Amino acid sequence: MVKVIASSVRKGNVLELDGHLCSVLSAESFFPGKGTPTTQIDMRRISDGTKMTQRYKTTEQVERAYVEDRDFTYLYQDGEQYVFMNPETFAQLSVGGGVVGAMSPYLQEGMKVTLSVFEDKAVAIELPQRVTCEVAETEPVTKGQTASSSYKPAILTNGVRTSVPPHIGPGTRIVVMTETGAYVERAKDWAGRPAVMRNGAPISPTRRAHPGPFSSPRMLPCRSLPAPPHLPVLPRR
Repeated sequence: MVKVIASSVRKGNVLELDGHLCSVLSAESFFPGKGTPTTQIDMRRISDGTKMTQRYKTTEQVERAYVEDRDFTYLYQDGEQYVFMNPETFAQLSVGGGVVGAMSPYLQEGMKVTLSVFEDKAVAIELPQRVTCEVAETEPVTKGQTASSSYKPAILTNGVRTSVPPHIGPGTRIVVMTETGAYVERAKDWAGRPAVMRNGAPISPTRRAHPGPFSSPRMLPCRSLPAPPHLPVLPRR
């Protein structure tokens, strides 16, 4: 343990409070025009998952435990546990839902994450700042709407609610911030892709019908054509 001032505490740090280790969920300092600057720290007690909030003077000292940040790969969910693998040793580590918290909807198989480990136990998790998700539900696209128009509500396939520009329709893959769920941009793998429309709304690629043998504009059904001039034409019987 080491003593640090409250204003230096950051999300993911581990503090000791009343003999219990607590993982920092958020830390924000306030500097009023008059009065004493303070730091508000939201924490989760590692032993039982209880959440609490403490307010300190910015220069007040708190006990911080140093944790080791390790890179892991997300594998799968097993009940209330999330299983990760160390890419170097291939050792697996189960992390409780209380540690993953609101980040769970953004976990994707094979995703690289950073786990803060204290005494071989994960106490905090850090995901990539941005992830790609697919829009499950939103208002249909209307002709003439542009990205500069006001945003509209949308639900992603992982259940997260967000807001998207009006030109974004169901089935579109978008990039969102994992911290807030805010829309960033349309995914690069969708740039320039022609939209397949049905009743004015784009169809998700997972819901499009399998193309038939004549789906290409260059492939047409066979039709009776006149025989080449160098071949004899037989009379019909």
